[in-house]
Amino acid sequence: MIRRSRGTTVTTSVTNAAVSVGFYDVEAESGLPRGLFESMLGDIEGQVAQALTRIDEQPWPPSDDDRLTLALFMALQMVRTPEHRFMFEEMADVQLKSQLAGLSRDQVRDWLAEEGFEATEEAVDEQVRVLREDLDDYRMTTGQGFMWGMLLTDVAPRLAAVMVEGFDWHLMASDRRLLATSDHPLLLWTDHPNRFMGVGIGTADALVLPLDSRKLLLLTKDRMGVSTEIPLARFMAKGTNGYLLGHSYEWVFHDPRISPFDPDDLAPHRRAAFTINGKEVREPGDAWKVFSDVFYKTQDAYFGDSAEEE
Repeated sequence: MIRRSRGTTVTTSVTNAAVSVGFYDVEAESGLPRGLFESMLGDIEGQVAQALTRIDEQPWPPSDDDRLTLALFMALQMVRTPEHRFMFEEMADVQLKSQLAGLSRDQVRDWLAEEGFEATEEAVDEQVRVLREDLDDYRMTTGQGFMWGMLLTDVAPRLAAVMVEGFDWHLMASDRRLLATSDHPLLLWTDHPNRFMGVGIGTADALVLPLDSRKLLLLTKDRMGVSTEIPLARFMAKGTNGYLLGHSYEWVFHDPRISPFDPDDLAPHRRAAFTINGKEVREPGDAWKVFSDVFYKTQDAYFGDSAEEE
């Protein structure tokens, strides 16, 4: 196991590799049990283990049930990452702020009155100023319970359905240990990159997930209705390992009996979590800064006649 930020390598068990304590915890105010989502993930991973055992023991392709189980597992590998969590939080910040900044003076006046404040013109002016001018000074977030509930029980199943219906499934296998993996194990690849947006399930031409050091799951958007088993050549494994390394956050994993990476390639790196309009979003609040450049240039379209009142 390689920790990229420190350039260190340690040997550990699969059980202890990159364990993140409290990553799925929810706030007490949500009313949800603290370990709810971690327990859900454990149940799904148990089903995945059984599906992988059947893949080892039975001819390819997998059954419909195993295919759906693996698709859900792949979707979870995508949405449970720090990147997706950060993206969800950033887009929630943008959505909530844009809603606030788009309130008309009448809506602000009504809100003040409903909350028991005196809705004078001066009070309305001050609240409008705060809503529209001070948005860069704070970050709005949703509760962890809502976020994980949405990602794990709504977003992931939707993505899994697209994987089952929109892609052909292939298994690439070798009798040698060639593959590594990382804390960002699902790779999305496209023939037609767009600098204004990242690659998602809907725009990817292929999805790649290492199953172990010898087997690779490959989903292609050929939609020919075929599922094949393909020999995994060394150069294919090397290319996959390179992509895995480039997309990793902090941890890279491989069987200690192989050396899938060149030492020079393991230098610490920092990549953008995602892009909006071709601009990188790395830090909390960056998404709003990118969005607000457009938002304020078109504020008349958002504020309507309230802008004219002012």
